[in-house]
Amino acid sequence: MSADASALVRSIAASNRDVPRTTPGARQDCSDVLHLTFFFDGTGNNRDEDGALQKWSNVARLFDAARDDNSNGIYAVYTSGVGTPFNGAVPLTDKIDVWREDHLFGAMAGDGGERRLSKGDTDFSAALAQALVANARKQGGEVARIANENQNESFEKLNRALAGHRLIKVINISIFGFSRGAALARAFANRLLERCSASRDGSMSMDGYPVRFVFMGLFDTVASFGLPAQNMTLPFEDRELKIPSCVERCVHFVAAHELRFSFPVDLIRDNGRYRPGMTEKVYPGVHSDVGGGYTANEQGVSDSYARIPLNDMLAESLSSGVRLMSLDELKASRATIAHRFAVDDKTRQSYQQYTMNIGGQSLTVEESIKRHMQMFYSSCGTLSRNKQPIVGGQSLQDSFIKRQMWAGIDEEAPAYAEALEGNKSVVLSGQRIFFYTFKPEAWKLRAWETNAATSTIEFFAHYVHNSKVDFVLNSEPFSYFRSRGVNEQHSKQLAHGASGGW
Repeated sequence: MSADASALVRSIAASNRDVPRTTPGARQDCSDVLHLTFFFDGTGNNRDEDGALQKWSNVARLFDAARDDNSNGIYAVYTSGVGTPFNGAVPLTDKIDVWREDHLFGAMAGDGGERRLSKGDTDFSAALAQALVANARKQGGEVARIANENQNESFEKLNRALAGHRLIKVINISIFGFSRGAALARAFANRLLERCSASRDGSMSMDGYPVRFVFMGLFDTVASFGLPAQNMTLPFEDRELKIPSCVERCVHFVAAHELRFSFPVDLIRDNGRYRPGMTEKVYPGVHSDVGGGYTANEQGVSDSYARIPLNDMLAESLSSGVRLMSLDELKASRATIAHRFAVDDKTRQSYQQYTMNIGGQSLTVEESIKRHMQMFYSSCGTLSRNKQPIVGGQSLQDSFIKRQMWAGIDEEAPAYAEALEGNKSVVLSGQRIFFYTFKPEAWKLRAWETNAATSTIEFFAHYVHNSKVDFVLNSEPFSYFRSRGVNEQHSKQLAHGASGGW
């Protein structure tokens, strides 16, 4: 059996595991099984706002591929990213706070996260209430009368009124998130878990109904909020970022080439271990190369590569029975949405050649990031020696302000080499406000001095953006030779990142 056929079989099996084996009764309906899927978009990402430039994130694209058939118990809920207009209901008294969150403070300090979690709670209860009323009306008689009398009440009161009628067989929950939206997705799962009770056999129930946490799909989780030289994880607590053990399948895609110090990645790995059903994969590219969100030719770089992790996440979710549409279904019924998943042959071939150059050995996340960064330094060094432009270089040269704020990697490399030779620390400052020091590492300079394969150079040139060069509002101290932080669940330690290495 081919890999595609095996994946199809797994998807069909996952999609039908809640179908009762008993003979259907006259009033039994597939809507007795609820499928609730939540989508938390990334920092600065907003499905509605991004439509004009067609720069949707991968979370927004997945939401547009979601089935949303409330009459059959299928609900899809989208929440816009922090730093963008909030897409939930806002009381008049909160209008000023929301405006502040939707603009500068949301993007820089992560304000608005709690409001988005509360929206998730509200949307969850609203979906359950809608399902209860719909299923009660299908039953007719006394049950329908009770539902009609209580339909405008809170979910809690409605549920108490209908609790004896077993109107929901099981609640299936799936959650997606990108960037700080991925951190919100993890926190949201834990908040839902607080509403659950566990039986001796490990099964979960919520508000009297069986519940399953089916799938969690995360793109490059960033929980840090705020200060460039001192990352903060508030308002999250460690336990809120931990992947609940009841999540049956969790997939996390990590960006290998993100270097902004204020964007450390929060792994799903727990003290060096992964539970069954957990997968963490490192992809080349910066934060939004993996999570999506660039325009078609931003920085002179294509946005098509981001659709590779997008399609991989779609395949993973379908294999777990998440109620999304397959590519074939999208092509047949939502051609415009299907186009947002399309990967051209040139992009796919370039990515495949790059992965062959990397090698297929089994590595930890840190080891994998290091290997990808070696390829990056080698590519940049080769271009510099050949007097060819480096990604982001034109954007840097076109802006006087940017040139004053930081140097390009080709300008930074000689200073890095000098510090390494003299066994000195490198001191970085940001707007003369924030400072930090780090020790140069020989492997980075060796990679810089090594000539890269043409196929590797072409992959970076066409598909990998420079996440720092246009990050003007952040005054963090920055170096292309300073490692991104890598956090683990529980520990909240920089995994080999505190001293500048992976």
